[in-house]
Amino acid sequence: MTKRRVALAAAAVLALLLLAACGGDGKAPQGAGGATTTPPASGTPGAGEIKAVIISSDLTVGTNRFMVGLVQDDVPVTDAQVQFGFLKLRGDQGELRSEARATVVKMMRGVVQEKPDGTRVMVESGEAAAYAADVNFD
Repeated sequence: MTKRRVALAAAAVLALLLLAACGGDGKAPQGAGGATTTPPASGTPGAGEIKAVIISSDLTVGTNRFMVGLVQDDVPVTDAQVQFGFLKLRGDQGELRSEARATVVKMMRGVVQEKPDGTRVMVESGEAAAYAADVNFD
């Protein structure tokens, strides 16, 4: 699989992830293959859309650690249940090839501030999360 095809497949996964993560009517949306998904519990009903950011930087044929971050109204979503669906693209049609339930990896966000005396201190700015799954691309 060329890097272009991997990028297209990742874009298709991103589209599925957005569909799975957004559920405006409170019902669990239908995921790929008819599987239901659960929308994230954080955020206010009717709040801004959830955006997915692909964190994985090097996707190749074989085993990969696929990771995304989710944000809603510029705030990290840290408590979603995420299911990835991976498609083989043919033109504008996609064929479901595999699915993987993501696990959440939580971490603290922060910035390093330098004080006038030259010392540095870490200032925490909230929790963030990455959603990850080990997947195999053929």
